[in-house]
Amino acid sequence: MKTAVNQPTFFSWLGYFELINYVDNFVFLDNVPFGNKPKRINRNIIANEEGEKFNITLSIKKPNQLSYIKDCNIIVDKNTEKSKNLILDIYKNSKFYNEVSSIVLDIYSFKSENLAEFNINLIKKICNIIDINCQFYQSSKDFDFKDKLTNSEYYNKIADNLKSTSYCTFSTGYKSGLYKPEDFFSNNKKFIVQDYKHPAYKRSKIFIPYLSIIDLLFNNFENSKQIILEGSNWIKYERN
Repeated sequence: MKTAVNQPTFFSWLGYFELINYVDNFVFLDNVPFGNKPKRINRNIIANEEGEKFNITLSIKKPNQLSYIKDCNIIVDKNTEKSKNLILDIYKNSKFYNEVSSIVLDIYSFKSENLAEFNINLIKKICNIIDINCQFYQSSKDFDFKDKLTNSEYYNKIADNLKSTSYCTFSTGYKSGLYKPEDFFSNNKKFIVQDYKHPAYKRSKIFIPYLSIIDLLFNNFENSKQIILEGSNWIKYERN
């Protein structure tokens, strides 16, 4: 059994969905501070046919600077509407516009204004549509441990609770020194790091890697899962 823990991001990139596909359990990490730096929780990038990039964003209301993701709400304002309309306009000539535009509109019509719930809903919806299957959990509801833990201790405890034999993660936290493989060797678990090799896929003109999954869906809806999995590459660490 493999487990991953990650924040619920907004229309994330291909590697995010490949990670979900790779594991058995995926935990949405929403009981951590939202922070002040720009991040993929409420913004992402799309591009037009010529390769010009555009930001899509959700305006966010935070109770205070230390607010957890679970306590942040979406402000339905001109920026949110602008992003939705920008998506529809940029991809209006795409091959799968009819199929994917209806998905986008359905996602934006989600009733809750809670940021975590909104993003979790869109991630689950996209996974269901492209046939990525996984058991989902939400950290604030399913793993709200009361003891004080470091990041690695918290993720490790979640994995142990789920009886996982492996903990899987993106390369960013590992490369930045946020945690080390040996932090996860308790109960003989493996530590597995994603080293995603972004696949090229067909766009009308210029291919741009690391865009939102929206770009892939509009241009290659029928083969989206196959393309996502083409980039799969994992590095495994285990106790000697």
